[in-house]
Amino acid sequence: MASKTAHASYDDIPYDGGIVVGSHPEHLATIGRLFGMAPAPVQRCRVLEIGCATGANLLPMAYSLPHAEFTGIDPSRRQIELGMKMLAEYGVSNVELVVADIRDALAWQREFDYIVCHGVLTWVAPEVQDAILAACRRLLAPNGIAYLSYNALPGFHMRAAIGEMLRYHARNFQDPGERIDQGRAILNFLVTASGSASGGDETLNIYNSMLQREKAILDGAPRSYLMHEHLVDDSSAFYLHEFVDFAKSHALQYIGDAAFATMLVRDLPDDVAEEINRIAPDQVSLEQYRDFVVNRMFRKSLVCRDDVTLERHISTDVIASLLFRGRLVRNRDGQWQINKFGGAVVAVTDTGVKAVLDVLEEAAPAPLDFSELARRVGDRDASAAEQLPAILLSLYSLDGVDFRTWAPTVAATVSVKPEAFLPARKSARAGMSSVPVPYHNTIALDAFVCRMLPLVDGSRDHAELTTAMEAMAASGALTVPGAAEGEAMERDVVARLVGQALEQLRRAGLLVS
Repeated sequence: MASKTAHASYDDIPYDGGIVVGSHPEHLATIGRLFGMAPAPVQRCRVLEIGCATGANLLPMAYSLPHAEFTGIDPSRRQIELGMKMLAEYGVSNVELVVADIRDALAWQREFDYIVCHGVLTWVAPEVQDAILAACRRLLAPNGIAYLSYNALPGFHMRAAIGEMLRYHARNFQDPGERIDQGRAILNFLVTASGSASGGDETLNIYNSMLQREKAILDGAPRSYLMHEHLVDDSSAFYLHEFVDFAKSHALQYIGDAAFATMLVRDLPDDVAEEINRIAPDQVSLEQYRDFVVNRMFRKSLVCRDDVTLERHISTDVIASLLFRGRLVRNRDGQWQINKFGGAVVAVTDTGVKAVLDVLEEAAPAPLDFSELARRVGDRDASAAEQLPAILLSLYSLDGVDFRTWAPTVAATVSVKPEAFLPARKSARAGMSSVPVPYHNTIALDAFVCRMLPLVDGSRDHAELTTAMEAMAASGALTVPGAAEGEAMERDVVARLVGQALEQLRRAGLLVS
């Protein structure tokens, strides 16, 4: 957590963080349970985030889990002060934000059920990396789980080269804002110049594509991302096997990846998957070979204490103890499809699998427990109900269904005076088009829904929301979909759009019960 460079001060340029998908204690608990652990129930768990910045990842968790305890530490006083302001706005009392270095926390006499450290590991000095792992071992409860994300090899080799070029150009600029502008400027130049110079040279074409990809990432990211991702003097990255050995040196063991599907090769072409399965002697090797094939550049790894016994065979009983939500979408023809790595799309043809997906879609946005899912599937396809554990695990391995130990309470219908998830309302009011969802991910909303979202606070019915949106459109503060600039819309048209927006919020799980 101690910065390697004065140029990357988090006090000068606070990190614009947000929800970190896969870091919620519920997600960690699910992976732990699948592999034989008995993790703490998330409703009353204790969570520590190392390098919490402003607490933007912790706050939505704390809001959804009022009886759990959340602690965030960060060495940047400015970021913690910004986080304290956010805490006051949210009105939550179960979050503690502390200005501290992880080496200070090593002396704490506390235990945490879940520890989150997103991205920090690769941007700190080796002695701080050791302190992070040592803190995980010291502070984790006996069945605790730590989430550690980091730049991964071989993929990060390419991004590291771009960072070196940006730092070279920005080396003579001291002002952080100017360094960011100069970094972006040189990248834009390199994209244009390499494209002009490439001609028919295949190697230069590949290089230009790499630069274009990085430009697209940075164009869609806040300014702080470029500073802290590329304009630090040094960074590090790990191959998975190196990270696993690093964890072992601190009496920690690798549980698996926060994204279960990436622990397997089912989303790769059949011949590739078959060869990896043939040459990999164990789980870590399998994931490492997979990383080689897909050029993985970032990892989200889960670890626990080395005195925990893990079970690598996922039992039917464990699956039957969980909750389930569908993640797949239908194509234009209404057929279920699975997206594989590299953009390949496979249609779902098995009638039993389709029955499971149909039932989960009907229940959305709420999940179903195993017994209720089996009952509803059995009404459609008795054979599918008998094979339900295998179908669910197959879908989970392709990121087609969400396994959960806990789920937030979301509205099944649009109430008379609907209320949206407070963190989403706060984000929309701040002008963000991508807002947090109670399931701890984000969703992108169109301009009309974003402008309406802060008003969906439980105090207005459909007619009052319509009146408010009419007034907003009349003032020029909102362009109503389908209307020409400056054109007034009939009330019934605005009312219809409000109804559609509310239904969109309900389907996304953004309306609370």
